[in-house]
Amino acid sequence: MDNNYLEHFFDSSNEYYFSKLEAFENKKKISFNIYAFLFGFLWFLYRKMYRQAMYLIACVVLVSAGENLYFGARLTSEPHLALILNGVNTLLFSLFTGFFGNWIYLVFAKKEIARIIQHTENDEQLRMKLIAQRGSTSHLWVIVILVIMLISQLISSSMTN
Repeated sequence: MDNNYLEHFFDSSNEYYFSKLEAFENKKKISFNIYAFLFGFLWFLYRKMYRQAMYLIACVVLVSAGENLYFGARLTSEPHLALILNGVNTLLFSLFTGFFGNWIYLVFAKKEIARIIQHTENDEQLRMKLIAQRGSTSHLWVIVILVIMLISQLISSSMTN
């Protein structure tokens, strides 16, 4: 794949992701991304990987539902159990996103660029514009989700008082 396309896709993170790409092409799929580790699905949203963020959220919801089915009333009668399960799950999901986030992002970048190339025929200017738009980063959904979480927390705390 043309490095010029990847440069436009990675935007200001070129150096970092080109080093990860080189390792990826040498069959090293695991590398650690501290931001993916710390921010999980928010990092996916920031990197415009909306589908992947939704998959991660769905996994968290399914695991939580599974815990509720398996442990049932014990979760409310034994709050330490819920706390331990929450901590373990958070750590596991954080480790997954931290160690596999770069690989997921590189696969995403290559697929998006290939899709754009396929749909833009011979219009190089349009191709570069679309690649730059689809790549890079976005704060929009991160901010939207954080505001929703804040409002939800405020509503929840006001209902318990």
